Amino acid sequence: MQKRLAAFIMSLTLTFSAMPNFVSAATDGERTILYVATDGNDSNSGSIDSPFATIEHARDVLRQMNKNGEIGSKGAVVYLRGGTYSQVHSIDFTEADSGKEGAPIVYRGYPGEDVTIFAGANVPANELDKVTDEAVLSKLINKNSAKNLYQISFDKIGIDSNMALLYLNQTYGALGTAINEFNAELGHYGEELKTYLGLPKTRDTPLKVMADDSDLDYARYPDEGYMYVSKPITQYSIIAGEEDRKKYGISQDGLAEQRYKEMLSGKPPAYPSFLPDQAEHTKLWAGRELKNALFSGNIAVGWSTECLLLKEVKDDGTIVSQNATYWEPIKVKDPFYIYNFFDEITENEFYFDTDKDIMYVCLPKDPSKYKNIKISLLEAPIFNIDKVSYMDIKDIHFTFSAGETVLINDSKNVVVDNCEVSQTMKKNRAMYISGNSENCGIKNSYFHNVNGGPAIWASNSTEGSRTQKMNCFLVNCEIEEFSEINKTGAVAFHIEGTGNYAKYNKAHGGDHQGVLFGGWLNSITFNEVYDVCRNTDDAAAIYAGQTWVRRGLLLGYNYIHDLGSSSGGAKLGVNGIYLDDLFSRADVVGNVVENIPDYGIFLGGGNGNGIYNNIIINCGGGIWCDDRGYDKTGIFFTSRVKEYYAWGDIFGGDDVKALFPDLENLDFDTMRIPANIYKKNVIYNSGGISMQPIAQKTGTFEDNVVTNEDPGFADLSNKNYTLNENSAVAKKIDNFMPIPFTRMGQCTDRAMNRIKAATVFAIDSPKAFVNGTEVSIDDNQEVVPVIIDGKTYLPIRFLAEANEFDVEYNDEDKTASFTSDAVSLNINTVTGEMILNGEKSEENLDIVVKHDRTFVPMRVVSEMLGKYVFWNDRGFVSVSSIDQLFSDKNDDEIIDYIFNKLYIY
Repeated sequence: MQKRLAAFIMSLTLTFSAMPNFVSAATDGERTILYVATDGNDSNSGSIDSPFATIEHARDVLRQMNKNGEIGSKGAVVYLRGGTYSQVHSIDFTEADSGKEGAPIVYRGYPGEDVTIFAGANVPANELDKVTDEAVLSKLINKNSAKNLYQISFDKIGIDSNMALLYLNQTYGALGTAINEFNAELGHYGEELKTYLGLPKTRDTPLKVMADDSDLDYARYPDEGYMYVSKPITQYSIIAGEEDRKKYGISQDGLAEQRYKEMLSGKPPAYPSFLPDQAEHTKLWAGRELKNALFSGNIAVGWSTECLLLKEVKDDGTIVSQNATYWEPIKVKDPFYIYNFFDEITENEFYFDTDKDIMYVCLPKDPSKYKNIKISLLEAPIFNIDKVSYMDIKDIHFTFSAGETVLINDSKNVVVDNCEVSQTMKKNRAMYISGNSENCGIKNSYFHNVNGGPAIWASNSTEGSRTQKMNCFLVNCEIEEFSEINKTGAVAFHIEGTGNYAKYNKAHGGDHQGVLFGGWLNSITFNEVYDVCRNTDDAAAIYAGQTWVRRGLLLGYNYIHDLGSSSGGAKLGVNGIYLDDLFSRADVVGNVVENIPDYGIFLGGGNGNGIYNNIIINCGGGIWCDDRGYDKTGIFFTSRVKEYYAWGDIFGGDDVKALFPDLENLDFDTMRIPANIYKKNVIYNSGGISMQPIAQKTGTFEDNVVTNEDPGFADLSNKNYTLNENSAVAKKIDNFMPIPFTRMGQCTDRAMNRIKAATVFAIDSPKAFVNGTEVSIDDNQEVVPVIIDGKTYLPIRFLAEANEFDVEYNDEDKTASFTSDAVSLNINTVTGEMILNGEKSEENLDIVVKHDRTFVPMRVVSEMLGKYVFWNDRGFVSVSSIDQLFSDKNDDEIIDYIFNKLYIY
């Protein structure tokens, strides 16, 4: 076939030109194209042969062209050629950098080339000096560390001596309260406490330090894992238990204020202290300088990490903190480690001496074996996008940022597509969409080895527009191995704001919660979450909590499975879906929850939640609800009432009243009652529906099935949990909604499997997929599918390829012949006359010649050859032997993924 096809092409005397480097659109005024390269120069012209050196300069050039009205009618593209771009400060984009509908401004990696933006310091390893100072080496507890201990001055790294380098690894903590002025009632103690405690400068984001591809950690003990409390000795917290508050007759914040006063008086009741399980080792710390050495661990609860400054270590190994804990009590088996302690530096660890402005690194090998030491210093966003419209960011790898890689604020129609994000340290904000942003999103992207994944908080705070759906999104992304530094509180993704959504994502590999959600009118649907909650408790794969004023939330059709086991303090469990502390009025629909240590679905009280049509498989428990908040004198009830009033006038707007009328004057007596709805849930080989008596009494239960027998899954042994209307369970439950199990999770593999036996292409794109393989439609990239008079035209050569036909060309009568066992089609490439299976067609084709190629109408020829054509309004087309290969109704995510792979701009 290939030889005949080549002969056919030659006989048409088509001249194939070399790839024109995607500049053709700019030449005819449709699209402006600029180039940036690592070996470019900002004094260049910005062409492919004379590229700029920096993204900022390309931005400035486009900004001026935009101002002058010189941008092409289809917008502009800035192509980044392959290589690594070091970015030590933010690139700011403003309203002046906006595109228009149908004419976006695009920043993207050049097709087929790897583009990385590196936002850290990159120190050549050969600049490290061996440490020989005996005064320094004598401090080392592990004397073997002296063999591989190296140093480098801050000025060689590019660190300002005033830069904060220490990070408090905590979720909650007394130190955080002091340093960050945690709330208004305690804030006026902040500066005084900082002085009293002698607190170091701290940064908002962790440092990431690597030797080439190997992670380094703060100098710490133990080197991996944790020590554990073996004997609590004294307690002193700023947030005590409820009994303590009742004893003093004051609020939680009042107790904290009282204890701050005690601390500042110099006579606190007792500094927190405890004996660790490795006291034989901690005895070695007695009498040593502990300046800025920190405790990090779980006190009282497994879902919160806090930091304590060390005051002293006694001769018996007892550790004494110089500040209060946040929670109490310190308990036996609470896990912790000590970090930022130079004396404990060992292989693969670092320490910053802020007195001498020196970084110490202990390496397992000689520095000559490494290329670079990398440090994530930039805490600001790499791309800071504010008030921008119609911008795309594609095919870029962002790495080693301490802040957000991309921050989108108050913008419209800004989309990040097919990007990679790694080794970023901002907690829960590897990318962030905030403010009054509309139709902005992140799709088809890969986040891995990050501290926290993407977050969306877009909402309109304007009075009268507070219920506006912002339609910001996270779609078809994978978030793998997150919570790299913050082992609690860092999640794969977080959805808040109003009218935003997350669909078809895959999240896995984290120590605490997988997904957080809240806000109004948001949805989290068709995602897969697994291998999370690996070292925590009182947590879940998907979590929302501590409010009863959210409305319009949907958690639907997610596959949640295979979580870690409960560990740490409170032993409250690891659950699949967790609506915590009176979270109310959410709909939990059609989820499949499998292999969870504790409950598939856990409700901490709450009112008006709808638990419908879920499937729970092989879980410790099925569904649980308790009655926290029912007691009107308890902390859960009173704190929610206080929170409600703190919202101020937000519930007074006409738009909010119309959509959520109950919020204007919330009925507290109703909200405290755990009256939730449980309908048509299937619980297989798990604990059933169990709850506290008041929740059982006030709940609504209908058509739930608890069974240890296969309910009629499509393929239980291969984990296809589709339950349709013909299953055994569906026959027991009226109107049971079929579970679209195969659509849950990332759609990438499903999309590529769908086109294994098809040809797909897009209007105006030079790329196509033929039987799953990416190809060029023509050697000349100007040759693309086009629409003429409402018909799609393809070059005749590619049309043959698309239909998998052998082609022969007769130069004498200018006829192309398509033949197979069943079909024979002859087309006169001049007149358009067609002969199908020996019979002349009544219809002649319109023949078009563009770029020295012969184009014919795609649908007419394909259907004559016995193929099926699918057309989507965005200009996505498939040709195959399968009828209804795609469906506009059910395949939106697959079509979107493939289309974005095809469309080059």
